[in-house]
Amino acid sequence: MMISPAGKPHSFFHPTVDAIVSHFQNPDMQLSQGIRLDTITARNKVNELKNRLEEHNVVEDATIARTTFYDQMAEIGQKGWWESIEQHNANEVTIFEAWLSGTCSKMRHQVQLENGASSSLGRESFGI
Repeated sequence: MMISPAGKPHSFFHPTVDAIVSHFQNPDMQLSQGIRLDTITARNKVNELKNRLEEHNVVEDATIARTTFYDQMAEIGQKGWWESIEQHNANEVTIFEAWLSGTCSKMRHQVQLENGASSSLGRESFGI
């Protein structure tokens, strides 16, 4: 229990000063129904806020971990790509070039098909 600068008593976990004063005046006395309900409501609110804070902390930790992971992957990707190319022999490089050439051809063909399909769709929709 604390006293505010204005001289008003305050407690962080009890809703009313009456509950605290009554407890100190007579520890064996049962609290009234209203004071018990106020106390339960205050505790539930504190628990709810605590749970929300824990959820926010979990999200923050996950975001930090994800950012760290992406930073590490970017660093590895920048180093590893060139380093791995240098480790291949001439035959492996030739095979890779052939695969890359074939992939580029397939991609160009796919783009042409998509452009042709979209242009023909456009003409049909305008009655051309």
